[in-house]
Amino acid sequence: MDTPSEETQKKVQVILEKNIKDSELPDFFFNHMAGMILEEPPTTGEELYSLISDFILNGYKVTKDQARLLCDTICKTLLSQKLISTENKFSLVAEKLLQPVTLNEVKLREEKDGGDGFTDTFLGNERI
Repeated sequence: MDTPSEETQKKVQVILEKNIKDSELPDFFFNHMAGMILEEPPTTGEELYSLISDFILNGYKVTKDQARLLCDTICKTLLSQKLISTENKFSLVAEKLLQPVTLNEVKLREEKDGGDGFTDTFLGNERI
């Protein structure tokens, strides 16, 4: 996964500052929130709310409902400007594996061993 550029982070920060105006948040919080959004991009306003609501509710005089509406607006803006994307959100790339692996198709050892005394999924053949 590519690391977002400083330019992209600055664009996200500007959108946050415009939408969360008149807040009492320090300037560096906006940069931090932008980094959080780019690191774990939300796909909905509700996901954005769960990601940054503590900042909004503590530094901005709004109710939870107003904060949710604000997050919906911010998320729509970020998506429309293609600063975040809903595609490939849940894909992981394991570059060092010889064969591609799809995580939801991997059988956990716990399922495979089925109660033969192997209680830790990641211990392999070691009994506890």
